[in-house]
Amino acid sequence: AGFMTDLDLMSEAEIAADPINLEILRPAGVGWTASTYIPVPSGDLVAIIFDRLAVRGPYEHETLSLLDGFRPHLARAGLLAARLRLEEARSTTDTLGRLGLPAAALAATGRVVAKNDLLDTLGEQVEIRARDGFHLASPAADALLTEGLERIARKDIDGVASIAVPSSGQGKPAVLHLIPIRRHAHDIFTSTVALAVVTPLTPAPMPHADLL
Repeated sequence: AGFMTDLDLMSEAEIAADPINLEILRPAGVGWTASTYIPVPSGDLVAIIFDRLAVRGPYEHETLSLLDGFRPHLARAGLLAARLRLEEARSTTDTLGRLGLPAAALAATGRVVAKNDLLDTLGEQVEIRARDGFHLASPAADALLTEGLERIARKDIDGVASIAVPSSGQGKPAVLHLIPIRRHAHDIFTSTVALAVVTPLTPAPMPHADLL
Protein backbone atom coordinates (compact mmCIF):
# COMPACT_ATOMS: atom_id res chain seq x y z
CA ALA A 1 0.00 0.00 0.00
CA GLY A 2 2.45 2.58 -1.23
CA PHE A 3 4.49 3.83 -4.17
CA MET A 4 6.91 1.38 -5.80
CA THR A 5 9.59 1.88 -8.44
CA ASP A 6 10.94 -0.12 -11.34
CA LEU A 7 13.83 -1.32 -9.16
CA ASP A 8 11.37 -2.82 -6.63
CA LEU A 9 10.15 -5.25 -9.30
CA MET A 10 13.02 -5.62 -11.81
CA SER A 11 16.80 -5.67 -11.88
CA GLU A 12 18.70 -2.97 -13.77
CA ALA A 13 19.53 -5.52 -16.47
CA GLU A 14 15.84 -6.41 -16.87
CA ILE A 15 14.90 -2.73 -17.03
CA ALA A 16 17.56 -2.10 -19.70
CA ALA A 17 16.25 -5.01 -21.82
CA ASP A 18 12.55 -4.28 -21.38
CA PRO A 19 10.90 -3.51 -24.78
CA ILE A 20 8.75 -0.70 -23.35
CA ASN A 21 11.85 1.03 -22.02
CA LEU A 22 13.86 0.39 -25.19
CA GLU A 23 11.22 1.38 -27.72
CA ILE A 24 9.09 4.01 -25.94
CA LEU A 25 10.39 5.45 -22.66
CA ARG A 26 14.16 5.77 -23.18
CA PRO A 27 13.84 7.37 -26.66
CA ALA A 28 11.56 9.96 -25.02
CA GLY A 29 14.13 10.60 -22.31
CA VAL A 30 12.09 8.84 -19.58
CA GLY A 31 14.15 6.51 -17.44
CA TRP A 32 12.40 5.86 -14.12
CA THR A 33 8.86 5.31 -12.87
CA ALA A 34 7.13 5.45 -9.47
CA SER A 35 3.57 4.15 -9.28
CA THR A 36 0.82 2.93 -7.01
CA TYR A 37 -2.48 1.13 -7.64
CA ILE A 38 -5.59 1.77 -5.54
CA PRO A 39 -8.70 -0.47 -5.78
CA VAL A 40 -11.95 1.42 -5.13
CA PRO A 41 -15.37 -0.02 -4.13
CA SER A 42 -16.86 0.62 -7.60
CA GLY A 43 -14.64 -2.16 -8.95
CA ASP A 44 -12.26 0.22 -10.72
CA LEU A 45 -8.52 0.30 -10.20
CA VAL A 46 -6.96 3.76 -9.90
CA ALA A 47 -3.40 3.85 -11.27
CA ILE A 48 -1.15 6.80 -10.40
CA ILE A 49 2.17 6.86 -12.26
CA PHE A 50 5.00 9.39 -12.11
CA ASP A 51 7.71 9.32 -14.77
CA ARG A 52 11.19 10.81 -14.29
CA LEU A 53 13.81 11.80 -16.83
CA ALA A 54 16.61 9.26 -17.18
CA VAL A 55 19.32 11.82 -16.41
CA ARG A 56 17.89 12.37 -12.89
CA GLY A 57 18.51 8.77 -11.82
CA PRO A 58 16.21 6.44 -9.81
CA TYR A 59 13.66 7.72 -7.30
CA GLU A 60 15.15 8.35 -3.85
CA HIS A 61 13.67 6.88 -0.67
CA GLU A 62 12.82 10.39 0.57
CA THR A 63 10.81 11.13 -2.58
CA LEU A 64 8.84 7.88 -2.25
CA SER A 65 8.07 8.69 1.40
CA LEU A 66 6.78 12.10 0.31
CA LEU A 67 4.54 10.47 -2.35
CA ASP A 68 3.27 7.95 0.22
CA GLY A 69 2.12 10.87 2.36
CA PHE A 70 -0.12 12.05 -0.50
CA ARG A 71 -1.47 8.57 -1.27
CA PRO A 72 -4.53 8.69 1.08
CA HIS A 73 -5.61 11.99 -0.51
CA LEU A 74 -5.12 10.56 -4.01
CA ALA A 75 -7.14 7.48 -2.98
CA ARG A 76 -10.06 9.65 -1.81
CA ALA A 77 -9.93 11.71 -5.00
CA GLY A 78 -9.94 8.51 -7.08
CA LEU A 79 -12.90 7.13 -5.15
CA LEU A 80 -14.88 10.34 -5.63
CA ALA A 81 -14.11 10.40 -9.37
CA ALA A 82 -15.15 6.75 -9.76
CA ARG A 83 -18.36 7.38 -7.80
CA LEU A 84 -19.25 10.40 -9.96
CA ARG A 85 -18.75 8.35 -13.12
CA LEU A 86 -20.85 5.53 -11.65
CA GLU A 87 -23.65 8.00 -10.94
CA GLU A 88 -23.41 9.27 -14.53
CA ALA A 89 -23.75 5.68 -15.80
CA ARG A 90 -26.77 5.13 -13.56
CA SER A 91 -28.30 8.37 -14.79
CA THR A 92 -27.94 7.23 -18.40
CA THR A 93 -29.55 3.83 -17.79
CA ASP A 94 -32.33 5.53 -15.79
CA THR A 95 -32.97 7.88 -18.73
CA LEU A 96 -33.36 4.87 -21.03
CA GLY A 97 -35.79 3.47 -18.44
CA ARG A 98 -37.91 6.62 -18.65
CA LEU A 99 -38.05 5.98 -22.41
CA GLY A 100 -39.40 2.51 -21.66
CA LEU A 101 -36.18 0.65 -22.49
CA PRO A 102 -34.64 -1.91 -20.09
CA ALA A 103 -30.90 -1.20 -20.11
CA ALA A 104 -27.61 -1.97 -18.38
CA ALA A 105 -24.04 -0.71 -18.68
CA LEU A 106 -21.70 -3.72 -19.03
CA ALA A 107 -17.98 -4.26 -18.53
CA ALA A 108 -16.04 -6.50 -20.94
CA THR A 109 -16.49 -9.44 -18.55
CA GLY A 110 -20.29 -9.02 -18.59
CA ARG A 111 -20.31 -7.41 -15.13
CA VAL A 112 -23.20 -4.99 -14.62
CA VAL A 113 -21.83 -1.52 -13.83
CA ALA A 114 -25.29 0.09 -13.70
CA LYS A 115 -28.85 -0.84 -14.70
CA ASN A 116 -32.40 0.48 -14.56
CA ASP A 117 -35.41 -1.09 -12.84
CA LEU A 118 -37.09 -2.10 -16.10
CA LEU A 119 -34.44 -4.77 -16.53
CA ASP A 120 -35.96 -6.59 -13.54
CA THR A 121 -39.32 -6.87 -15.33
CA LEU A 122 -37.97 -9.21 -18.04
CA GLY A 123 -38.50 -12.27 -15.85
CA GLU A 124 -36.40 -15.31 -16.61
CA GLN A 125 -34.96 -14.03 -19.90
CA VAL A 126 -32.28 -11.85 -18.29
CA GLU A 127 -30.42 -12.93 -15.15
CA ILE A 128 -27.88 -11.14 -13.00
CA ARG A 129 -25.84 -13.83 -11.29
CA ALA A 130 -22.83 -14.00 -8.99
CA ARG A 131 -20.40 -11.07 -9.14
CA ASP A 132 -23.06 -9.01 -10.93
CA GLY A 133 -22.71 -11.09 -14.09
CA PHE A 134 -25.23 -10.31 -16.88
CA HIS A 135 -26.61 -13.46 -18.52
CA LEU A 136 -29.36 -14.45 -20.93
CA ALA A 137 -31.50 -17.50 -20.15
CA SER A 138 -31.11 -18.86 -23.67
CA PRO A 139 -27.70 -20.63 -23.92
CA ALA A 140 -27.38 -19.70 -27.61
CA ALA A 141 -28.20 -16.03 -26.96
CA ASP A 142 -25.88 -15.97 -23.92
CA ALA A 143 -23.00 -17.31 -26.05
CA LEU A 144 -23.64 -14.55 -28.61
CA LEU A 145 -23.66 -11.99 -25.78
CA THR A 146 -20.26 -13.18 -24.51
CA GLU A 147 -18.84 -13.19 -28.03
CA GLY A 148 -20.27 -9.72 -28.72
CA LEU A 149 -18.72 -8.22 -25.58
CA GLU A 150 -15.35 -9.79 -26.39
CA ARG A 151 -15.45 -8.42 -29.95
CA ILE A 152 -16.47 -4.96 -28.73
CA ALA A 153 -13.63 -4.97 -26.18
CA ARG A 154 -11.20 -5.86 -29.03
CA LYS A 155 -12.86 -3.12 -31.14
CA ASP A 156 -13.79 -5.65 -33.83
CA ILE A 157 -17.30 -4.17 -33.86
CA ASP A 158 -17.93 -0.51 -34.68
CA GLY A 159 -21.72 -0.62 -34.95
CA VAL A 160 -24.50 -2.01 -32.80
CA ALA A 161 -24.72 -5.79 -32.36
CA SER A 162 -28.24 -7.20 -32.02
CA ILE A 163 -29.10 -10.56 -30.43
CA ALA A 164 -32.46 -12.32 -30.63
CA VAL A 165 -33.73 -13.28 -27.16
CA PRO A 166 -36.41 -16.03 -27.35
CA SER A 167 -39.39 -16.09 -25.00
CA SER A 168 -38.88 -17.83 -21.67
CA GLY A 169 -41.57 -18.54 -19.08
CA GLN A 170 -43.68 -15.39 -18.82
CA GLY A 171 -41.14 -13.33 -20.76
CA LYS A 172 -41.92 -12.26 -24.31
CA PRO A 173 -39.43 -12.50 -27.17
CA ALA A 174 -37.06 -9.54 -27.35
CA VAL A 175 -33.99 -8.15 -29.08
CA LEU A 176 -30.91 -7.18 -27.09
CA HIS A 177 -28.80 -4.42 -28.64
CA LEU A 178 -25.14 -4.09 -27.61
CA ILE A 179 -24.08 -0.47 -28.19
CA PRO A 180 -20.28 -0.02 -28.05
CA ILE A 181 -18.93 2.75 -25.82
CA ARG A 182 -16.43 4.73 -27.86
CA ARG A 183 -14.35 7.93 -27.77
CA HIS A 184 -15.55 10.65 -25.38
CA ALA A 185 -18.25 8.38 -23.94
CA HIS A 186 -15.43 6.75 -21.93
CA ASP A 187 -15.28 9.96 -19.88
CA ILE A 188 -18.51 8.70 -18.27
CA PHE A 189 -18.31 4.95 -18.83
CA THR A 190 -14.70 4.36 -17.77
CA SER A 191 -15.05 0.65 -16.99
CA THR A 192 -17.85 -0.02 -19.47
CA VAL A 193 -17.47 -1.39 -22.99
CA ALA A 194 -21.13 -1.48 -24.04
CA LEU A 195 -24.69 -0.50 -23.22
CA ALA A 196 -27.14 -3.41 -23.35
CA VAL A 197 -30.60 -2.19 -24.36
CA VAL A 198 -33.50 -4.65 -24.55
CA THR A 199 -36.43 -4.10 -26.91
CA PRO A 200 -39.33 -6.44 -26.06
CA LEU A 201 -41.25 -7.61 -29.14
CA THR A 202 -44.98 -7.03 -28.77
CA PRO A 203 -47.52 -7.90 -31.47
CA ALA A 204 -49.00 -4.97 -33.35
CA PRO A 205 -52.52 -4.09 -32.13
CA MET A 206 -55.38 -5.52 -34.18
CA PRO A 207 -57.27 -2.92 -36.28
CA HIS A 208 -60.67 -2.01 -34.88
CA ALA A 209 -63.68 -3.77 -36.42
CA ASP A 210 -65.12 -0.44 -37.58
CA LEU A 211 -61.94 0.23 -39.54
CA LEU A 212 -62.17 -3.19 -41.18
